[in-house]
Amino acid sequence: MSAGKRMHRVHVVTEPLSDYVRFECGWPYEHTVEAGEDVRLIVVSGDDWPAALPHYDYWLFDPSRIVAMYYDEAGRFVPAS
Repeated sequence: MSAGKRMHRVHVVTEPLSDYVRFECGWPYEHTVEAGEDVRLIVVSGDDWPAALPHYDYWLFDPSRIVAMYYDEAGRFVPAS
């Protein structure tokens, strides 16, 4: 990126994918990746959640800045912390 910053996204998704997650993995991520963002998906099947895997996705702005992302029961984004 032009400011010397790197942006990484880890998105934990459960199968089956919701309509919104299918949309997000298609069109929006295509454009953020083209802009230089590194997007990684972790796919978890149903109730088979690995013990060491956090129950949230996050933005990793640099090696010392991680911002957790949360969603409400309806799947709406809740402000990051």
